[in-house]
Amino acid sequence: MPRPVLPRRCDLCPERCTKQPSGYWLCDPITGGCGWSDDPGTIQPQAATPQVVELTPASEAPAES
Repeated sequence: MPRPVLPRRCDLCPERCTKQPSGYWLCDPITGGCGWSDDPGTIQPQAATPQVVELTPASEAPAES
């Protein structure tokens, strides 16, 4: 008797992925997922990239009056 395929936790969000007939995992956007899949032929959603903030040194900051 084959073992059941348990859901996999998505790499990008807290949702669970489902195993597709093709054998790849999908975080199904229809059920609230982000659309991530490990299928190399699928366009992947972009992970949130950290924003780079440039700080102005205190010596160059405009003086407040």
